[in-house]
Amino acid sequence: MRDFSINTLAVNLREKPFKIIDPFGGRKDLKKKTLRVIREEVFLHDPLRVLRGFSFMANLGFKIQKRTLAAITKHRNLLKNVSGERVSEEFFKILGAANSFKVIKKMDELRVLDEIIPYAKDCRGVYQGKYHHLGVWAHSLETLKQFEVLYGGKLARKKEILKYLGEELAQGRTRTKIIKFACLLHDIGKPFAKKIEDKKTIFHAHEKIGVDLLEDIVLRLRLSFREKDVLKKLTFWHLRPGYLADQVRPTQRAVYRFFRDTQDEGVGVILLSLSDWRATRGPLTDAKRRGRHERIMLKLVDSYFKEKKKKPLESLVDGYDIMRKFNLKPSPIVGEILAKIKEEQALGRVHTKTEGYSIAKKIIQKAKKKKQK
Repeated sequence: MRDFSINTLAVNLREKPFKIIDPFGGRKDLKKKTLRVIREEVFLHDPLRVLRGFSFMANLGFKIQKRTLAAITKHRNLLKNVSGERVSEEFFKILGAANSFKVIKKMDELRVLDEIIPYAKDCRGVYQGKYHHLGVWAHSLETLKQFEVLYGGKLARKKEILKYLGEELAQGRTRTKIIKFACLLHDIGKPFAKKIEDKKTIFHAHEKIGVDLLEDIVLRLRLSFREKDVLKKLTFWHLRPGYLADQVRPTQRAVYRFFRDTQDEGVGVILLSLSDWRATRGPLTDAKRRGRHERIMLKLVDSYFKEKKKKPLESLVDGYDIMRKFNLKPSPIVGEILAKIKEEQALGRVHTKTEGYSIAKKIIQKAKKKKQK
């Protein structure tokens, strides 16, 4: 065989262009942005193609031929044979699209989503009462839609929020993608918490149940510890902003404790809550209250970023100071004291070490009285 240099080959290619052999009409499909399979066996060879087609829909604007959609539906259960890492990589590509809702909705119609979120089938058709116009699962899908509307509208004008949402949490996945996933997951505990009391439908502690159910999904998708932690915080605290908004003006203490508990995910929790509320449009909902809720929540987001710019307060006392002063051994009460002093300092009610010791003394005395009872 004769050797050719790269330059010689390049000249030959220019002089004699390749002839593309296209027996299955691939060029025509590309031009029309249509996805189709020639043989169903391709799904047997690599079941991840079930998801990849939707990824092309979401990110490249392709449409999937009806016969191919039927094949995807037929073979969707093969996804269980694909490693969690590969499934999550393709799934988060879909969530990364600006308008992922339409594609996710199509995946749901074909029950492909059930292979990723098995609790979806438990949530379908579950009635939620007159504050909601949709069942649990349809509401979760609508929450995703409302988050994307919010992201493309009010949030698009806020650089600090966009930077926050664009932060990479793990493996190239941003906080935006994780919040979108949380939109789908935040109510998965509802079917297992549903009760009827005084003719009212209630879902007491559904957020706690949801956090427990998340374990299976996170394990299946092989998500990182950070992603798991964020999903759990978003699910567990998603009701809390609503309680804050019920106050005409949330107290400084309530706001402080909200961000203390939610930490860096506080803004994400608020945005999930806003999307959740926007997706709730039953006959008992109050448009005026909804507007007030939204204004309060967005003000809290602004205040979060303002506080982040401030110089952190220096600690007035540390654990060793408390233990020496009151002759204490390392114990949970020391942490409780420090947390309380930090809270009062943040609220501007404590400024000196002496004032800090005064708080510590009250907590210790209260604990002793409790122990004596």
